[in-house]
Amino acid sequence: MGVQKNADTGLDASANNGIGYLCSLRYLVDIGVLVENVALSLKDAELFLKDHGRHYSFPIEPFCAIGLKDEDGLHGVALLGCLDSETAQISHIYVDGSFNGYSLLYGCCVRALMALGYKRLILK
Repeated sequence: MGVQKNADTGLDASANNGIGYLCSLRYLVDIGVLVENVALSLKDAELFLKDHGRHYSFPIEPFCAIGLKDEDGLHGVALLGCLDSETAQISHIYVDGSFNGYSLLYGCCVRALMALGYKRLILK
């Protein structure tokens, strides 16, 4: 069986740990530009961060990644990891300057982690 591709983004959809449905929110920002959160594979997120995030170093073991995209492509990535059974961590987040990009990613991360049963969230 080959690599499963996300129908909307064309990116590798494996390893998103079933949180894709939480990331399907779409937002109209910046004079009618449609921006949405998408589930990413860890590989796609790491490639984006290596190209864009100058302070990026591989954090604690992430278990999923969430991206921010529009019709022009991917504009931001958040990596989520866990410290213990009740505490999750947004181990790295980067947005290339898209309007409200950090807020959109933080909101999606919080919703995803709370749905997965984590009680506390820390930012690293």
